[in-house]
Amino acid sequence: MYSWVVIIAMACSPPEPVLSGIPESPILKAAPSVEKKQPKTPAPYVKPADVYVDARHFGGKRFETVRDQLIDQMGQRQGHRFLSASQGKEIQYIRGRIRIKDEVIYMIQIDLPRAMLRREALQSAGFPAYTGGAIRFSGEYRINNQ
Repeated sequence: MYSWVVIIAMACSPPEPVLSGIPESPILKAAPSVEKKQPKTPAPYVKPADVYVDARHFGGKRFETVRDQLIDQMGQRQGHRFLSASQGKEIQYIRGRIRIKDEVIYMIQIDLPRAMLRREALQSAGFPAYTGGAIRFSGEYRINNQ
């Protein structure tokens, strides 16, 4: 009789819930742990050996961050002058001049040591041998390399 009571008690308990279509293993897995990436420290700048003044390196940089490198490559500062409000300031060095607006170098003029072909002149200024079209204005070439 005791065994009948146990069987009846087990028969009266509610069945385990069964949902069809749901897999036993979870569909979404735990997100992988995100490791914080260490900020890469930039490698120190080294001027290439065949470059006279690396204009490509200086263009668009903040003047304060590259001031020492400018002095190393362009020589001592000779003077400066203030241009119109839209053009900023021009600083003259031994090997050329730069123009700065909002503390960013936006124009570099280099006095080359000798007459060179355009390809050689661009390479000595840190540009690749061909950068695209050049605009010619009265004996000088302006390269817009963006």
